[in-house]
Amino acid sequence: MTDTDDKPVLLVVDDQPENIHLIGDILGEKYTVLAATNGEKALKIAEQNPDLRLVLMDVMMPGMDGYEVTRRLKDNFETSHLVVIFVSALDSVENIVSGYEAGGADYLVKPIQPDELSRKVELVFENERQRNALQAEKAMAMDTAMTAMVAGGEQGVLLDFMRQSFNVKSVEALAKQVVDSCAGYDLNVSVQFRSEQQNYNAARDEPMSPMEEMFLSKVKNAGRLREKGKHFVANFGDITLLVKDMPEDEEKRGRLRDHLAILLEGLKYALKTCLYRMV
Repeated sequence: MTDTDDKPVLLVVDDQPENIHLIGDILGEKYTVLAATNGEKALKIAEQNPDLRLVLMDVMMPGMDGYEVTRRLKDNFETSHLVVIFVSALDSVENIVSGYEAGGADYLVKPIQPDELSRKVELVFENERQRNALQAEKAMAMDTAMTAMVAGGEQGVLLDFMRQSFNVKSVEALAKQVVDSCAGYDLNVSVQFRSEQQNYNAARDEPMSPMEEMFLSKVKNAGRLREKGKHFVANFGDITLLVKDMPEDEEKRGRLRDHLAILLEGLKYALKTCLYRMV
């Protein structure tokens, strides 16, 4: 490839140089025009130019005819995406059917009419732009749908915790429920509740180590939210939650921070209710 101006690239395959020059004169202003005078050269050029999108293919040529060249292009994974327009003086039904069966997208009858050629070539690239735009829209819609599904699942964990938390009979069970609910987010957490009488601790990796208990007690005054690397600490009143493995993906990390904040806000009231029952 020697193209430097980002014009769409097409290949003209014709054993008559005057036909190549004619097409080049018609299309050269808007497109980068490559040329081959036989099928062998055409196949080689197609493989060596990844920016190539369209081939204008003569039918009657020495050696391989245009139909055979097209079949070989379509059978090659690296060139199978190429759009082929046949350009031929042969205009019988049999010729057009043969072109279709070989994998051609259109058929242009010689002598070449400049306006018709320009229109057919422009249509190929316009269709490509539309397909690319549609694929981008589909990809975006799929990403949106997947995000909604993930978010819906995450919110389900939150709602399930809220439903169950007010029916828990003991502080120990409530602490364990926090740990189990966070496991629904694939998070490894430890939690500490503090009352006037004692501290209540729970961890996914039980039993909680003395060092971890000490850490939770020490960071209770470190601010509402504290984040360092994969560690995330949240303090809500008499509750401290330690997340040991926050995800690196910032979008997911942000969603989980929001979910955990809501969970802990609800947990404050569930804990008060649980402690009140113990009095």
